[in-house]
Amino acid sequence: MGQGQPPKITVTVAQKNHHTELFQADAPDNVPPGF
Repeated sequence: MGQGQPPKITVTVAQKNHHTELFQADAPDNVPPGF
């Protein structure tokens, strides 16, 4: 570091539940695609 290069970071998220649904607090519908 110190040479102007950003650090390399890898983030991995794994879920066993593939049917997870996300809801907005003020909307009765599901979160729009791409959220």
